[in-house]
Amino acid sequence: MCLFRLNPEFRTWRANYERDRKVSFIYRGGTKKISSEKAVTYLICHRSGIYKPTPGAASERKRKMKPQGSCKIGTHCTAGVKLLKNLINGTIEATICHTHYGHELENIQHLRVNVTIKEILLGKFDEGSNSFFSK
Repeated sequence: MCLFRLNPEFRTWRANYERDRKVSFIYRGGTKKISSEKAVTYLICHRSGIYKPTPGAASERKRKMKPQGSCKIGTHCTAGVKLLKNLINGTIEATICHTHYGHELENIQHLRVNVTIKEILLGKFDEGSNSFFSK
């Protein structure tokens, strides 16, 4: 269990955790108020769930399927984060389940690119730099 004083402190921890462990979590549902002073939010592994193609024939798709396929694993991954926020003082208590089920962590083809990396890449494109392509 981790305790954070403010939401920005949690966001920094989450970004570092996802980067270091090569995982990504998404918000499930929304924040639910469980008492006058507490609210709960759940984050789940982004690989959880079942791929649901659009109804109709595959030829009706506007875009082709990605070469690596869907990131969804067809079941639910056990990894997740439960956030308990104190509405009075703003502290956040995070309970983390680190164990992933149904997918490999070393397989980075389905990993999402976080905002920081996107900003770095866009900055390099704007500069006209191709240094990140060279070895």
